[in-house]
Amino acid sequence: MLGGPHTLNSLYTSSKFRDANPRIYKAVVAALKEAIETINRDKRAAAQLYVEEERSKLSSDFVYQILASPDFIVTATPQGIMKFADFLHRTGSIKNRPGSWKDVYFPEIHDLPGS
Repeated sequence: MLGGPHTLNSLYTSSKFRDANPRIYKAVVAALKEAIETINRDKRAAAQLYVEEERSKLSSDFVYQILASPDFIVTATPQGIMKFADFLHRTGSIKNRPGSWKDVYFPEIHDLPGS
């Protein structure tokens, strides 16, 4: 549908919460960056940690295969956001189409090469 890599999920909050809780917001952003770096540094260890912490019935080998797939990218860089926004706008799911992916995300990641 999107014709290439796209962001599967994102963390989100309101501007009101972000403005009222800057320390919490910054801590969550830092924790997300640390988690992404940890996963990408050692995907096998990340898979094992996931299985243990989630008490998952999945094997760590199975989770590792997902993380190691070239199609599964762990990043904070938004990908394919505008293609998805175009689809949502075209189908009437959103009234106003954002002009840029940066209209959807806070400035802390605007330096990333999103799309």
